[in-house]
Amino acid sequence: MNRRKFIIGSSAFITMVTLSSYNLIKLDKDITKENIKRPNPKNFKEPILKAIAYGVSASNPHNTQAWKFKIINEFELLLFIDTRRILPETDPTTRQIHIGCGCFLETASIGMTQEGFTSKIDYFPEGDYQTAKLGTLSVAKLTLKKNENVNSTRLNTVLLNRKTSRLQFSDDVINTSLWNRILKLIDSKHNEIQLFTDVQFLNKIRPILSEGMKIESYCYRTNEESRKWFRENDDRIENLRDGINLPGNGIFGIKKWFAERKLKGLDPKEWNNKKTINYTLKSHYKKVASSPNIITIKSKTNTILDWVKAGQDYTRLQLACLANNFYMHPLSQVLQEFNEMKTLKTKFEEAMEVKENEKIQMVVRVGKSKEPYLSYRRKINDMTT
Repeated sequence: MNRRKFIIGSSAFITMVTLSSYNLIKLDKDITKENIKRPNPKNFKEPILKAIAYGVSASNPHNTQAWKFKIINEFELLLFIDTRRILPETDPTTRQIHIGCGCFLETASIGMTQEGFTSKIDYFPEGDYQTAKLGTLSVAKLTLKKNENVNSTRLNTVLLNRKTSRLQFSDDVINTSLWNRILKLIDSKHNEIQLFTDVQFLNKIRPILSEGMKIESYCYRTNEESRKWFRENDDRIENLRDGINLPGNGIFGIKKWFAERKLKGLDPKEWNNKKTINYTLKSHYKKVASSPNIITIKSKTNTILDWVKAGQDYTRLQLACLANNFYMHPLSQVLQEFNEMKTLKTKFEEAMEVKENEKIQMVVRVGKSKEPYLSYRRKINDMTT
């Protein structure tokens, strides 16, 4: 096969053998350990592989990276959901997983501007997309087009180093002038993005947001889902390259050492122990209670397309905040659709004056913190079938 052509064919998933011929894994040996955490776009010649390398640095729920790619040629791909990596307990509707798809699409599109490409996104190109057909119908088609006039944006300066911070935030409030700069940097958006800094109002909603984490943690099956995606030590983190972990939750040093030994083997009994849960919740409550800025992304309806577009907005918002030295941390437990959360979700929506048919797709706390942990991403050839 002529490697320069790269055209795979529109009806077949690119194979492991084909990807291996591009030395995707071997290339990682030439870069630093920190950079090896995520695919480096500079290591790929083909535009579509560069796009994937940019895109997989995106935010996604529980870092499951539920993305699967069908490469059509060197300028086009189809994005599917990997049904092995969804979250049926905390995300029974797959709303959050589809938000993660939107995050990938927007991150890839932004990244490719610095390569001189514009991106076209066709949503649900095979038509009649339903969650019942998850994984068999594509969420979107991404098409790259060379454009010498495309301008890289300031969002690109933070894109590959994008991080979520679960650390304690300082008391820096986003003032009107800074918020206007963030909105200008976001530029194009699909939904309403709203900032809340009024202390009296925050004192009303922050306890509700904290309660959401408590409900998820004390519900056995949802807490078990988190256990299954938890990587309890450095070896597991580096080998699996996905999921959630102690450093990602801001636990380092001696605290990390003790926690690793306590969680060794991830015994369900120990994981669901009240003392273990309460220790985690205590830290979470403190962080939420002191957060000076809360931002929501709200759609006028609640369709699958709204979910994907909310992910695109979330990406632009996060990068715009990062470009201004503010980190984000999702507090979306209260938005989840499993039964035990229903009452609290209604209470939150009433407090936020959500109208009929509207949906708050994301709620995040925003602030300044120490530099947080950079999470791993899987190899590109592990995301193709």
